[in-house]
This record gives sequence, C-alpha cells and structure tokens, in this order.
Amino acid sequence: MLPNCIVNGVAKSGTTSMYHYLKSHHQIFMSDRKELNYFSLGKNNIARPGKVIAPVSSKEEYESYFIGSEDYKIRGEASPSYFSTPGTAANIKRTIPHTKFITTLRNPTERAYSGYLMNIRENNTVADAPDAFSKDRHWVKNGMYYDRLREYYDLFDPSQIKVVLLEELQSDAKKVLEEVFDFLNVDNNYNFESLNTTHNAGKIPKNLLLHNFINNTGFIRKTVRPKLPRTIKNLAKKVESINYKKPETMSHELRSQLNDHYRDDIDKVQNLIGRSLSIWKS
Repeated sequence: MLPNCIVNGVAKSGTTSMYHYLKSHHQIFMSDRKELNYFSLGKNNIARPGKVIAPVSSKEEYESYFIGSEDYKIRGEASPSYFSTPGTAANIKRTIPHTKFITTLRNPTERAYSGYLMNIRENNTVADAPDAFSKDRHWVKNGMYYDRLREYYDLFDPSQIKVVLLEELQSDAKKVLEEVFDFLNVDNNYNFESLNTTHNAGKIPKNLLLHNFINNTGFIRKTVRPKLPRTIKNLAKKVESINYKKPETMSHELRSQLNDHYRDDIDKVQNLIGRSLSIWKS
C-alpha cells in the first residue's frame, strides 16, 4: 500500500492546510503523521522546539502509515521536504511513477518572511540580524522554485501535477479545492465549512524567554511535563498561546529587495507551469 497522491509543496505555502482539507474528505486517506519524508533521501529530520522527528527510513515502515487505506480512492501524504531536497523526484519516480502531486506554492517574498518568522519562533535565529535575509539563508533560498519544480516536470507528465497558489487558496478555497478534487477524480461532496479553520498560522512569541522555558527546556520537557496533570498542561498551552502575537509587517525596503531577488526565477516558473504568476508581481 503506497500513496497515489503526494502534497509536495514548498514549506510555508499552505501544505498543512491542504493536508487537513484532504484528510477530511471521505474518499481520501492521508497518513496520520504529516511529513514522513521517506523519499527525500532520509536527510530531513523535522526540527520542532524540544523534539526531532526522524524521517521514515524503510519501505515497510512507510507502508505501515497507509494501513487501513484499502477502501479509499486516494491515499496520500504531505512532506514539504520533497520539494526542497534535490533528487527526491527521481526517488518517487522509481517507486510510485503514476502518483499525482499537489504542489502548493506561495509568493516567494512572503514565503521568505514567513520562514524567517518561524525561525524566530523556534529560536533558531535572532530577530533583526543584519544578514537575516541574505541569499544564503535557507528561508530565502527555498523561494527559488524553478530548479526544484523542473525536476518534477522533467520526470513526470504535467497531467500528474496540480499547482496550487496559496494566494488563491486563501481568496477562494472552495473553488481551488473543487479543482483539486476534480484533479484527484473524487467527488465534491465535502463539508466546506471546515475551510474556516486556520492551520499553522504565522506568529511570534511576545516574550522569548517564556517561550523557550515552555518549549525548549530539557528538564521541564523530559522530566516535569510528563508528570503534570492534564489541567496544568492545558494551562501551559493557554499561557503559550497568550504569549504569541501577530508579527510586524514587512518593510517596503525588504519587500523590494526580495522582489528583485526572485523576479527572474518567477518568470522561469510561470513558463514551466504554463500559467501566469502576475498575482506575485502586483
């Protein structure tokens, strides 16, 4: 039992939302764990505050995530590392050559800023660092889509690839998902009320010391937290949510800098996928 649908969009482009939308469709089975990372060369640990989830390393373990999918028309998984890791498309081609792909993309300038904020939230970088948006930062490099996309278009028929823009998903999710369901050949009998739920929204901590104490302190995480009653754990989660705030908007100068950086790559991407990306240039 292997997937016949993979969400392989770039990180911070709506992959989590797409995963949940598909998972709630009655004809679609999605692996309980998001980001299995089986095909991305086994190099992509999922780093989260306080824990690292190792990639699935064997075919037997990978198949185990699809036990129970026999009666579903579509079985799938979602791993953003499949987009960012060179060589992944070839790995998938060798194992499941007829699978379909839902590739979520986002304005690379907005995506870079969102990735930067995520790194602040997970305490991997310092806010306002002088080189925070240098071309070598991974949240900036990941916005260069063309080379990664070309690997898939070189190996798979374009009819197997459905490109979804986050901006369109946000503006008219019902229309976009109806197109996705047609692409997967499943019916549109879907509870579209679930589209009102926001998944993995961008946010940063108000107090970084408090955030790190709750999430990253080894003794608290490994020794104290497991022994706490559920009421205290729920209170800690509430405190953590209160400690979040909406991030500051991107400055005009930074936006112009990133727009210039991505302009040529965007032109190549729209030629590759055969659709206008003017929505990213306005």
